[in-house]
Amino acid sequence: TGIANGYDDGRFGIDDVVTREQTAAFLYRYAQYKKMDVSVGEDTNILSFDDAQTISGYAVPAMQWACGAGIITGTGDGSTHSPQGTATRAQLAVLLHRCQFAPPVGLYGDTEPFADVPADHWAAGYIHSATVLGWMQGGSDGLFRPEAPVTRAQAVTAVNRMLGRDAAQNPVGLGMSPWSDLT
Repeated sequence: TGIANGYDDGRFGIDDVVTREQTAAFLYRYAQYKKMDVSVGEDTNILSFDDAQTISGYAVPAMQWACGAGIITGTGDGSTHSPQGTATRAQLAVLLHRCQFAPPVGLYGDTEPFADVPADHWAAGYIHSATVLGWMQGGSDGLFRPEAPVTRAQAVTAVNRMLGRDAAQNPVGLGMSPWSDLT
């Protein structure tokens, strides 16, 4: 299997929004691919979160690993995971860095690169770093849209960029996609 799997109906769902548990699953598969330690430590107890029972079966190992590794730390007051909640672009930027166990690389220059990401935004350093590293991009309008939902296409593109994969250099040939909505 790859970083992201398609749906049982044969689609990939490029424009479908990604949940927090799906993001954890993508990053878990990334970590497995990179041969990172994805074992669950003794201190990992996702059942301590109030909404642990809402985690889908396929995502339990990924959520256990992501929580134990400090990649996912909870939402709000920290008592919930919000596994079925929509992942935002800001959250993805943070999770990409945590998966790499890397701090953000910081800002370059005196100006804010995105008009909608002020310096005091909770994820500003991660957002700017994710764009400097080439994992994510803002729009041609100068906006990043940090609170916008992440689509499957955006999430998979970001993970592929972390892996050094570039679709422009290695495109899937016309008609070669296994998913009916990627032809």
